[in-house]
Amino acid sequence: MGNKVYFSISEVSEQEGIPPYTIRYWERCGLITPDRSGKRRKYPVEEVEKIKKINKLLKSGYSIKGIKKALRKMDEEAKSSMIINQLREIKKELEEVLGILR
Repeated sequence: MGNKVYFSISEVSEQEGIPPYTIRYWERCGLITPDRSGKRRKYPVEEVEKIKKINKLLKSGYSIKGIKKALRKMDEEAKSSMIINQLREIKKELEEVLGILR
């Protein structure tokens, strides 16, 4: 995706092979939330990645409701993983401080 921060709906459509009306439908269903400037939709890299996941889940036979649940679960797992990594870093720093104090 290069260094680009935002993509237009036509760029996302072309890049992922998904018609623009499908992307707009996913937005109405609450699956994605593009940034808006006026009437134009701008898709950050994270939303483009989410669109890829949605497309993959649909091709695997998931319903819209099932995709919402799956995306929520993925978000929760990502947050949990991030928190665990932060706690590991804190533990490491505390161990270093304890090593200095001994």
